[in-house]
Amino acid sequence: WNGESPPATPPGYPDIPQLEQCGFFDSTLFTSSLATVKKFVLSGDSMRGIHFLRWLDQGNDSRKVLQLLSHDFSKPPIHHVQFLIDGSTLTIMGVDMFGNIRTYAFDPSDPDSFKGKKLLGRSVFYSGSRVSRVGRITAKAPSDSPAATVSHRIGVCLSTYDASLGMLFPLDETTFKRLQSLQNKLITSVIQVAGLNPHKFRQAKYADTAPGEAQGSEKILDGSVVWKYLQLTTEEQNDMARLIGSRRETVLKNLRALSRSMFIY
Repeated sequence: WNGESPPATPPGYPDIPQLEQCGFFDSTLFTSSLATVKKFVLSGDSMRGIHFLRWLDQGNDSRKVLQLLSHDFSKPPIHHVQFLIDGSTLTIMGVDMFGNIRTYAFDPSDPDSFKGKKLLGRSVFYSGSRVSRVGRITAKAPSDSPAATVSHRIGVCLSTYDASLGMLFPLDETTFKRLQSLQNKLITSVIQVAGLNPHKFRQAKYADTAPGEAQGSEKILDGSVVWKYLQLTTEEQNDMARLIGSRRETVLKNLRALSRSMFIY
């Protein structure tokens, strides 16, 4: 190619339909990942954080543009982006180069968002390792029964460079608060490996957090802690459930539903 015009179709190849540019957005520096849902686009930049865009079709004049709705003012080095969906609630998720999982909300009615121009940081949670890939996965319905409600929750599956897998799913508020109370009791009541604190381990690594962002397990449950409940004896499970104002059967039901939502097949 001499730099003056695109080359013709290479000899021996059939005519290939050409891609036509129908929209444009000037990314700030280096786009590392993209995610879409309906007309919304999420762009992760390795140097400039997350940009939240909307695809606009102008109608009869055939003008289609990508409109910047909001972005992250703290500009962490984002390598992966994805959407978490819980019914009609859309949560923005990004994973930075250190393996910190960050969640954001787009809320123009919040004064701290500057009329929606700023993405509001909600939580930062250390995944345990650098993340190599993030894929969207739909949570399974709570039952095989035909009368069971179809699941409208979509989470993500993460793979890391040390060959481990992780999953992140949205939970309803009641279940989250019950399991969070259980998690806190397990941390203080069960002997931890080498006496280490799981809360401290899940705090953001090599990164600053913005005001309003919850550190560690305040808004995200640590599955490696919660599943320890199943290793307790029946008597210990009853005592633990009583301490959080619940019953053993209720806690086990929540854990079974959580386990089922992560089924792939």
